[in-house]
This record gives sequence, structure tokens and C-alpha cells, in this order.
Amino acid sequence: QKAFSQIMGAERLSALGQMAAGVAHEINNPLGGILLYSNLVLEDMDEQDPRRENMEKIIYQTNRCKEIVQNLLDFSRTPSGEMIPLDINAVIHTSIDLIKDQPQFSQLTIATDLAPGLPQVSGDRLRLEEVFLNLLTNAADALQGTGTITIQTAPAGDNLIEILVADDGPGIDESFLPHIFEPFFSTKEPGVGTGLGLSITYSIIRNHNGSIRAQSKPGQGTCFTILLPAYVS
Repeated sequence: QKAFSQIMGAERLSALGQMAAGVAHEINNPLGGILLYSNLVLEDMDEQDPRRENMEKIIYQTNRCKEIVQNLLDFSRTPSGEMIPLDINAVIHTSIDLIKDQPQFSQLTIATDLAPGLPQVSGDRLRLEEVFLNLLTNAADALQGTGTITIQTAPAGDNLIEILVADDGPGIDESFLPHIFEPFFSTKEPGVGTGLGLSITYSIIRNHNGSIRAQSKPGQGTCFTILLPAYVS
């Protein structure tokens, strides 16, 4: 029954991805037109024109819509970069370096326990970095300024590499867990994020022939477990 539910969940997410791609393509062109003509109108306005502020707000919100559309396209897209042998520990270190100096991480501890000598994985480096950036950002949002994020790697059975990304934050209600990888599902306050980070993360891992699951209980933090196949030459 559990395996059947997992298969149905994967098929549902796949269908959502295809639908999202179709909707995104239809919306992208009108948004581009709105941006083009809004910028033309803005350029013709005098610096002291009281309507400039409203026009700038239109442009800002349209750009935000385009960002959401791009995330939808990313959710449905297979990796476009070259799939090459990668040291997953190096990918994790790079991801941490990219994000650790951002303000929301200033009071957080990022602890790593990365097993040496792991087999390489076959992957698109930029997309895998995106996975860890998404998970780290989600953890930082959950911690709200204080706490610890822990990343661990280890060999797993069946020629797999296991990666754990955990935080000691407030956790997620168990009823939400079946939905967290769905597009636009979010437990954050309205207007915070797009609700697509975990959907994109799920899609990237699936496209790398891997799996991802979440475990969480209120007050006991959240742990994401990723399994990726080792590279076979």
C-alpha cells in the first residue's frame, strides 16, 4: 500500500509538472508584453510625474510573476546541462559557500558530517547546487534566525549515496508532509517565497534518478533524505 501511494504521488507530481509547463508557456508571452509596454510608458514619464510610482509597482509585480513562471518551467524541465561524474561533498561545500554570507544565515550554524571517499554521482552540477540552496534556504526560514542546519553524507545500500539535510527548527505538521513537494504548497506566511522551491527540488532529484523524502514532527525539526545513485562508468 505504501509503495502504491508513493507511485501515485510521483505520477501526480509528474502530471502537475506537465500542466505547470503548459500554463507557464501560455502566460510568459503576455507578461513579456506587459513589461515591454510598461517600461516604454515609464521612459516617457517625467521624473516628477506622480504616476511613476504606480508604473514602477506594475513593473515590479510583473517581474515577480515572470519569476514564478520561470520557476514553473524549471519544475517541469529535465536537466539541460551535461550529466558528469561529481563529488557530492564538493557540490555541498560550494552550495554552502554561495549562501552562508546571506543575512538570514548570519546567526545560524551550518554543521557538516560528510563521509570521505564516497563514490561519485552522475549529475548536473548547477541543478544539484540548486537543490541544496533550496533546502538550506527552507531550513533558514524555518529557524527564523537561530539554530543549526546539519548536512550529512554516507554510502547507502544498492550503490546509492545518502544525503541528509536537517534543521532543529519547529518542524512541520504531519498532515502537511504528503503535500510539501506540490507546486505552490507552502506553510510560510502569504507573500513569503513562491511555494515552488521544494517542487523544483523534487523534480531535479527525480531527473537524477534519485529520491527525496521528508521526516518531521512539530518541535523536533525537519530532515530531508536524498538518495542518489553512484556513478557507473
